[in-house]
Amino acid sequence: MNKILTAAALVASLLASGCTLFPAWGPSPYPHNPEYDVYVRGEYVGSDPDPRIRWSLREEWKQSHNLR
Repeated sequence: MNKILTAAALVASLLASGCTLFPAWGPSPYPHNPEYDVYVRGEYVGSDPDPRIRWSLREEWKQSHNLR
């Protein structure tokens, strides 16, 4: 019985601290900066903090849609 109560207390303290048990189902533990999002013609392409990667995402999307 003590193990169950200890486990329940641990889960409760983790949830109270903002930790998600199932990150794929809940919000990301990392802050999201909308400045890093890449959109081409209103379509979301991806997100990355590195400007070179964002440029690459734009260019790859354009190439795959024959927009050169």
